[in-house]
Amino acid sequence: MPDIFNEINQNIRAKYELVYHPTNPKQDGSYRKLRVELVDDEGQPLRMQDEKHKQLKYDIIARDGYRAKQEVE
Repeated sequence: MPDIFNEINQNIRAKYELVYHPTNPKQDGSYRKLRVELVDDEGQPLRMQDEKHKQLKYDIIARDGYRAKQEVE
């Protein structure tokens, strides 16, 4: 059992969820594109490495966009 819990613990620590709140408050049903990037403090693509300085790869899983809610009359 300890091995199973350790694996679950490692998986939870390696995943993040971001929440987006649009700046456009219009509820017009339009499609809005999204772009998710991982960048450093200077806006450059983020490079991550392990303790041995080996480059780490990462995946970003995100939707291309969303449809704004339609205002109900």
